[in-house]
Amino acid sequence: MILSALFYLVVGFILTFFSFDVASYMHLNASPLSIMMLNITGSLYLFLGVLNWMSKGNTIGGNYNQPLVWANILHPVITLIAMIRAVFMTKIHSRLVLILCLVYVLLGALFVHILLTNPMKPKKSIHHSK
Repeated sequence: MILSALFYLVVGFILTFFSFDVASYMHLNASPLSIMMLNITGSLYLFLGVLNWMSKGNTIGGNYNQPLVWANILHPVITLIAMIRAVFMTKIHSRLVLILCLVYVLLGALFVHILLTNPMKPKKSIHHSK
């Protein structure tokens, strides 16, 4: 939860406050519309980062906090699909896109694991009774 919160907070901060730099780095037309879309995307990342940060001490997994877990599964999955589609449509193969794809695969897989794990299930003891 902390790892995803920090990732989303950093990306959200960059997209919100350095949108012109991001647009320039990505060779985007820095039109008011594209800057606004980067800012809106940044605000959504900040939202998810704050939500994850504030939920870090809560019990999650199994039936606990399913909306939070599903939000953290759907975001990486949908974003990964969009990124893969963009790679094939535009033939971009930047390291940044590949690194982000790996991060999203990792985040999605970790939250699927959290969803399928019951946090209240007792741990198996390695001690044998006599």
